[in-house]
Amino acid sequence: MSWGSVVPALPSYTAQFGIGAIGLGVIIAAFGLGRLIVNIPAGLLARRVSPWPLLVALVFGVFVLTIATGFMTDFVPVLVLRFVAGIFSGAAITIGQTLVLQGAPPEARGRVSSILQSVQLAGAALGPALGGIAVSLWNVQAAFLAASSGCAIFLAWAVVRWRQARPAHPGARTPSSPPSPSRLSGVSRAGRRATLIAIAAINGVGFAIFSVRFGGQQGLVPLLAVQLVDLQPWQLGLGLGAITVVALCFTHLVGVAADRWDHRWVLAPLLLVSAGLTPLYLVVSEPIGFLVVLVAVGVSGSIVSGIPLASLADTVAPARLGLAMGIYRTFGDLGTIIGPIAFTAVLTAWGPQAAVFALASLSLVGAVLACVRPRVPKTSPVGLLEERNLVGPEVTRADLERTPVG
Repeated sequence: MSWGSVVPALPSYTAQFGIGAIGLGVIIAAFGLGRLIVNIPAGLLARRVSPWPLLVALVFGVFVLTIATGFMTDFVPVLVLRFVAGIFSGAAITIGQTLVLQGAPPEARGRVSSILQSVQLAGAALGPALGGIAVSLWNVQAAFLAASSGCAIFLAWAVVRWRQARPAHPGARTPSSPPSPSRLSGVSRAGRRATLIAIAAINGVGFAIFSVRFGGQQGLVPLLAVQLVDLQPWQLGLGLGAITVVALCFTHLVGVAADRWDHRWVLAPLLLVSAGLTPLYLVVSEPIGFLVVLVAVGVSGSIVSGIPLASLADTVAPARLGLAMGIYRTFGDLGTIIGPIAFTAVLTAWGPQAAVFALASLSLVGAVLACVRPRVPKTSPVGLLEERNLVGPEVTRADLERTPVG
């Protein structure tokens, strides 16, 4: 929301510097570059410091930097502020997602990740609307103040609920939580290799999802809308808004289904549906038909975007989830950069048919990668029978000294 709210104000904002469209693109790129380079360091930092105070400090940084940017009168300081704001924002999202998934019980990770995705979709939908209203009724600075309002609400809540909200340090295990399979001793080399392959596949799915969303839905599709059916901008805006609304209605149900069944059998089929529907862009010849395809493809690809996070939390040990989350977000941010460039380049070089089939192929690759699952790690009998793998600290010494059974 903090970024989306300023988007409607950017044309007026950059006009005061006399830099045109190129300057607007550089401002956007500076923010994205800051997010890209901080994801992995933020994941590593979450293992070494208490993440809850760090998260609050990072959100406070986004709050201050967003307001300060609105009152800048020189272009170079704006670039610096947006780059630093991207660093703070990217780190906050990485650490925040890590805390949310670490606090979720294994049987509810699909629902929790879906709720997380729903909140992000709501922020993405609310932000531009709020910023557009602010800049229309008042001025550019009002849009930046509106963009910081979400951070202000979170900071106020954090102050009031500091003690109750502060979670345990990553990797801390409560007495009732069983050890993760990835932490059992005696794991075979083949089991570790399979786990690494599964993590790589999850990162590949994230890259595909973000590339299709930003490179396809927000980059290629608006160009196709003009070239193929002469869609009006307001019609395209309604279609993109409809994707968010419909996705919000179904995201939680997808999360429940992912918890009830294997994540693969929810994630892979929906990505396959998205891939299968994408070529229909070349078949429809009317704006209404194009919008129907847009919503169907967009919803089927959006409602599953939280499931890879749950799969990642199931695959890695809690103490390593921060690093794994940083790597996953890095692949996602790479998708937001590479996707728009690649699909528009294919469209320019080979035309709409090649671009659409390239988009469908990437969704298909994501569906295939979603089927990869780590094998159950093989453990030695000694590893399985270690006291720390059988009992928690709540078991008394008297119980441990009883005669063994079996």
